[in-house]
Amino acid sequence: MKVAAEEIKESDLEKISPAWTELCHRCSLTTPFQFPHWIIPWWKNLGGGSLKVVILNDGYLLAGIAPFFIYKNESGKRKLCFIGTGITDYLDIIALPGYEKVVFNSVMQYLDDISSEWDECDLQDIPENSILLHCEFPDLFKVQRSDYNVCSHLELPSDLESLRTSLPKKLRKNLSRAARMLSRSGGYHLEIADENNVESFLQRLFGLHQARWSSKNQKGVLHSDTLKKFHTQAASGLVRYGLLRIYEMKFCQKTIATYYTLAHSNRVYAYLGGFDPSMEQYSPGTLLLYHVIEDSVKRDAVRFDFLRGDETYKRYWRPVYSVNSRIQIRKREKR
Repeated sequence: MKVAAEEIKESDLEKISPAWTELCHRCSLTTPFQFPHWIIPWWKNLGGGSLKVVILNDGYLLAGIAPFFIYKNESGKRKLCFIGTGITDYLDIIALPGYEKVVFNSVMQYLDDISSEWDECDLQDIPENSILLHCEFPDLFKVQRSDYNVCSHLELPSDLESLRTSLPKKLRKNLSRAARMLSRSGGYHLEIADENNVESFLQRLFGLHQARWSSKNQKGVLHSDTLKKFHTQAASGLVRYGLLRIYEMKFCQKTIATYYTLAHSNRVYAYLGGFDPSMEQYSPGTLLLYHVIEDSVKRDAVRFDFLRGDETYKRYWRPVYSVNSRIQIRKREKR
């Protein structure tokens, strides 16, 4: 089994998008963050430096892809990183099942071939199942692996009753209380974005997220117009391929909470939420999150991923923890 490595130009990104999408669908452990509908908008809006995307073909079959770029940091060091670094919770190379080792070795050879162009490879937020953590690096590199970010998730049961009984007693009580309070005050219902209205859902998410953080005198993670533009561009492709679900909780025809989730291969990823701070007494954010998890069970999801961070609200659900890794690669001095 052999693959041919080819570095592609920026103008080719959209051309290979269909094959790239098919590759991701065939890799069950790939997350939505590896799809071109996330990676390409990130590069167009947040990228800089030199694009270094390498595709690995077995004849006409796309067997792998490694989406890198190189930039100079403040000290002038040339760093090779994954496209998506910073706002992306899981970063990785993609390999078709059965091609993992040959793709890994070809990517290592590619890094050696372009070694005159970089001083350090800084690969962040690598998930525990990545082939980068389970293959042996060649001796020509000095490799340092370290723990990087804590992530957490729920292993989902197959039915709603088991979901309810699996929750901590105090959380179940708080959810029931919040639902009763909203029902007595006029009732609430949920809506989910589709291709026709996803942009308007995003705008309400931006507004509620900003309102929530402004009430704490903080900026939040969507403070820049560039980030909002990225998410707007990414959303159209993500929702079209079933990778994005944005939920809204409506109360008296007003959106009081919203949740931005990603989904792929029976896993759901809770990326971002927001709620109306004036409605905080009703716990709309927590209640909506429960309904999102409930809907995930209905859709036969087996894992609900809270992604990076160990925020207090995540602990209420008693999740399982994992750790993303960071791999730093440097060149050995040639004798």
